[in-house]
Amino acid sequence: MEYRDEKNTCIQSQVTDKTVSFEQNGELSLPDYLGEVSRLLWVRPTILPPARFLNGGNAEFSGRICYDALYASADGKLYHAGMEDTYSFSVPTTAGRADMLCAAVYPDVMVGRVAAPRKLTLRCRLHAQVCGYDEKNIGTALPPECRDAVCRLGDMAECGKLCSAVGDAVELYDEIDVGGAGELRVISSRAEIFLPEVSAHSDVVRCRGEAIVTLLCCKEAEDEGENDDGESKGGFVPYTTVRRLPLSFEVPLEGVTADYAARACATAEEVRAVQDQGKISVAVRIIPQVEAQCREPVCYTKDLFMPGSRTECRFSEEKIWIPQVCGNKNFSISNTFAPAELGMPTGAEVIDATAEAEVKDKSTDGKNSIMSGEIHCHVLYCQGGEYGVGDVTLPFRVSSEGSFEAISVLAAVPVLHVQREREQLRVDAELLLSMRGVSFATVRPVFEAKILPCENGALADLELCYPAAGESLWEVSRRYAVPPADIAIINGIGTDDMASSDSLSAVRYLMIPV
Repeated sequence: MEYRDEKNTCIQSQVTDKTVSFEQNGELSLPDYLGEVSRLLWVRPTILPPARFLNGGNAEFSGRICYDALYASADGKLYHAGMEDTYSFSVPTTAGRADMLCAAVYPDVMVGRVAAPRKLTLRCRLHAQVCGYDEKNIGTALPPECRDAVCRLGDMAECGKLCSAVGDAVELYDEIDVGGAGELRVISSRAEIFLPEVSAHSDVVRCRGEAIVTLLCCKEAEDEGENDDGESKGGFVPYTTVRRLPLSFEVPLEGVTADYAARACATAEEVRAVQDQGKISVAVRIIPQVEAQCREPVCYTKDLFMPGSRTECRFSEEKIWIPQVCGNKNFSISNTFAPAELGMPTGAEVIDATAEAEVKDKSTDGKNSIMSGEIHCHVLYCQGGEYGVGDVTLPFRVSSEGSFEAISVLAAVPVLHVQREREQLRVDAELLLSMRGVSFATVRPVFEAKILPCENGALADLELCYPAAGESLWEVSRRYAVPPADIAIINGIGTDDMASSDSLSAVRYLMIPV
């Protein structure tokens, strides 16, 4: 088997694989032009991908977290307030290159409390999935004078190659014609990124999907006279407008080819909505993050000896990771609930809904990857001018082709519909899972060889050898320190599979040229 030290013995070794949990605390003070908080409805965190660098034996990560708070004021109106903060964490690592470290950060528990009429305290628990990789040579260092003369027994193994990158910002624009009479106010705007198509090409990863933009608006209703108490029937009526913007972009990733499998996620860093003359101009700024992996064959030295010498080898056990699953896949999850299960009063009107997904269990049946967990839905409703939020849990259990021993899963709910069907509420969610799974194998390459003089006395030109049952041509060659090709030529046998126990199955004895 052809063997080249400079080419065939370098693998990408996984040196870090852990989940880091930490808490982020903050305080949001409301500006004077916003109403005071009467009831906090929800706080949604948006986690932007971290920057990374090495500091001695640690990998340092830092990024931004954006909070979006929705609340009702004493005047019966809805308001939105936002705040940006930074997060940071570190991971001990032996990786030698910062670009071989990748981290995905996602929120777990978000708690917001009203500390004062214009002040909110925020606490968010975050998890970071961190993987570190380094280039490692599993070849055998030999003196230059020995490299051409040594006899090697090579073997092949499949190993993994991973590339990752955070792409440049992607900008999207749209204009929504709202028309109609009455004053319009955009209370809040958000965007969820749906990327069902991710593929690797030459030095790039291409992503296609949609940005699901949701605008929570409030429009002044026309004056409809007075009620029995003499008060105006007009008022502000909140509602949501959803816009699906086509999305297509490329993230440069050097070294990637069409043989790679890829996954991606993207975060809406900023969503701006400006109302002017019956139209709403929307601008969305998106930060993508991609990973791609493939299988690479590696040839390593399983055994070696120097002809005419006594060779002692030491072996090392090397753990090699092998790609199994990598990609984005979406699933439709639906269920119906009674309004009381959400804590909604009878007759309440659904205004908006948002959700996040939690993967609780990951397993395999040998052929498929199985993920189960829950989608936590938060439904904003209104009844009689009073606002509230009802929560409901949507369980899921989904499978994807391919097995694994370890897997990273990022879950998102880019699409969520909640609508009334008679006396029930129907919840339809689109679950997007970004998965990357691997398995592992162990190989035993030679990492050290000592070449010593032979202690044999004078020998004849030829020696007869009677191989033991199951003994291979390589084993005989190594025992006599004679190249396998020399034994094969003088005995008229082949060397195609010299390490197999069948290589000498039809041979009674061998002539050994010594």
